Amino acid sequence: MVINDLKLIQAAGWICDRFALTDVDNRNWESEYYGTTTLIDKRLPIDKVFRVHYETGRERDGLFVLCNTHLESLEAEARLRPSQVAAVARQLHSPEAYAGILAGNCNAIQPFHRTLQIENDLKDAYLELGGQEDGEGGYTWGHQVPRETR
Repeated sequence: MVINDLKLIQAAGWICDRFALTDVDNRNWESEYYGTTTLIDKRLPIDKVFRVHYETGRERDGLFVLCNTHLESLEAEARLRPSQVAAVARQLHSPEAYAGILAGNCNAIQPFHRTLQIENDLKDAYLELGGQEDGEGGYTWGHQVPRETR
């Protein structure tokens, strides 16, 4: 997400009427240009929101309400994903966490990414609910970056 996305979200009355935003500006982002935010239904009583910055050159992080993340997605930096998932898992498994959901860009881009949830004692909701590995229903929707630009 970039700062202009935040401005668009805040300009949409229906969003502001129904959701609280975790970020209204880029103050807590690793970079002034790129970050994550989450819309939270105003009916949900949220006590705490926090962010874990990953060790990466691409300003990736995990934003914890539910954990809304963008794991490293470039093949050249794919080695960073295991430590990013481990950092998320430590937070989700901490005694202070009542429950947790990891969401966002978690697509497996290397064969070794396919076991990260198992190695970190996480469950894939899609598979737990009967989805099949590599089934069309489990893929992220929308525009995908061409392979040559990863």
